[in-house]
Amino acid sequence: MLLKAGVRVEADYSDKNMKTKIKTFKNFKDPYILVLGDNEAANNTVSVNVRGSNKQIQNVPLDKFIELCKKQNEEHNLELVEEM
Repeated sequence: MLLKAGVRVEADYSDKNMKTKIKTFKNFKDPYILVLGDNEAANNTVSVNVRGSNKQIQNVPLDKFIELCKKQNEEHNLELVEEM
């Protein structure tokens, strides 16, 4: 769904634990890290880690997150959203 909406994504399917994966991606300049496990997939939601904060926003409907990304792309807005 993210790719179809024009959102750049990269997935990490390695066997590393989640904390290690998140630490690795925090070194990049990606604005958001999405955490998608079995529960999120079943509920069509995502958990969002916002760059520059230790905050995780849980249970964000995937459709709502996609709309946020589209809006930011259209407006060329780099301001990170910390609440959804």
